[in-house]
Amino acid sequence: MNKKMKKQIIIIITSIVLLIIAFLINDKLSVVFFLLSYIIVGHKIIYKAFRNIIRGKVFDEIVAGSITTEQVESSDFYKKIEDRINYLPLLEALLDSNDTIFKYNQRINMYSMISADYLMKNNMEENNLYLFLSHSSDDKYFCKSFFPEKKKDYTKNQASWTLLYKKKCNISTGKEIILYDRLTKNRK
Repeated sequence: MNKKMKKQIIIIITSIVLLIIAFLINDKLSVVFFLLSYIIVGHKIIYKAFRNIIRGKVFDEIVAGSITTEQVESSDFYKKIEDRINYLPLLEALLDSNDTIFKYNQRINMYSMISADYLMKNNMEENNLYLFLSHSSDDKYFCKSFFPEKKKDYTKNQASWTLLYKKKCNISTGKEIILYDRLTKNRK
């Protein structure tokens, strides 16, 4: 039995003892023992939930403009994502281009944690950029990850799709622009 397993067993036993004490006590103090038992067993889940709430607030502040570029760049994590941020101005051009689209199969890249439905690969500013997209049940597409190629070619052994039709929709104006239409040309 390794240290991690021993620690888990100690946590579970401690939580069970606290639950038993909570059931044996018939007053308001039992609530404290119930809470302690829950916190001891679920501390990792509580921590992750709190961390995600904070991250959501930070993202909202960035969108609202209350966090400045200087504040973002001073973050300890900025250096880890700097290469992605530098390519963000190219994101619209990447989406508008008619380069290769792949049906992304995560099992082919078994060491990748990226879960997506589609992958776009475009060469921009002498670098290959990857854009991973997912398709929601309400027929919307959203970005799962975006980064320049480093060492790994994520398109290797992925199924390449032929683009037949592409439309760009401006959500604020409702205006639609057809970027690519091979369907109409085939009907002639």
